Amino acid sequence: MSHNPLVNRIIAADDLHYDAREGRFVSLSEKEVDEIITKCLENGLNEAAQIHKVVAWVGALRIGQLLYRSFMAGQVRVTGIHDKEPLFAPSPLNEAS
Repeated sequence: MSHNPLVNRIIAADDLHYDAREGRFVSLSEKEVDEIITKCLENGLNEAAQIHKVVAWVGALRIGQLLYRSFMAGQVRVTGIHDKEPLFAPSPLNEAS
């Protein structure tokens, strides 16, 4: 599951997974994606488009969990709201890193 490249500025690479095929960090490991696909198939979702949407949803949830944890730990800050969603940036202490 890929994500916005800006995420690398606010989520540590240690919390993400490197996808050699895409050449970037992603929110879900290949194993996690395989497990999600298996769960979809077990639940009767057989269409690739539907499965892709579920994988994307889980990937977005994972990014949300990481942002929540980073926000609560003071590692990121909210800089505004866009379309009912918070906009994040590194906290001033973490920007120098």
